[in-house]
Amino acid sequence: KTRMWTPILAALLVSAAWATAAGPGFASARATAHLKAPARWRTTRPKLIGVGDVSGCLTGSSAGLGVLRTYHASVLRVVIDPLHGANGQALGCIQAAHRAGDKVQLAINYFNAWRTSKIVSYFRHVLHYYGRYAWAISIGNEQDLNQGGHENGTRYAAVWRSVEPVVHHAAPHAIRVAGEVSPWGFAFLKSALR
Repeated sequence: KTRMWTPILAALLVSAAWATAAGPGFASARATAHLKAPARWRTTRPKLIGVGDVSGCLTGSSAGLGVLRTYHASVLRVVIDPLHGANGQALGCIQAAHRAGDKVQLAINYFNAWRTSKIVSYFRHVLHYYGRYAWAISIGNEQDLNQGGHENGTRYAAVWRSVEPVVHHAAPHAIRVAGEVSPWGFAFLKSALR
């Protein structure tokens, strides 16, 4: 049974905690206006902010790149999969972002049912178009989900070991990213890292 004073007490405790955390002068609006926030509360803009799924990018349009400026972003994230962008369709957008000085992260998704040799060939094909513009390349994108077949961590690790040298050769300057999994992929990722 909830008593009437319980919500009131909770509100008072929260208020007291905030007042204590804020330090002297919290209760006075005038005093608060002249206080500088403690260093631990100040936020700084992150060094890198990325934006993904920019409208029109997978078809080569650079018209949506203005969204990077809106969010003070300097990283364009593009997810390439076998049906979207794999044949260079996003090249115009990626080149425009690169010319503007933005970093480009490619997340290259593949069908899990493919043999490793097919995945290696697919990466060579995709990187032929985009490799020179990539700042970072993700080997896979949410491969823990059913992407044209089921994947497990052990197989993902084997794919990584086969594909990473191809990525290194095609884009030696690019950061190689492993384990871009869904929010449910922790166990998958843990098994891949063993």
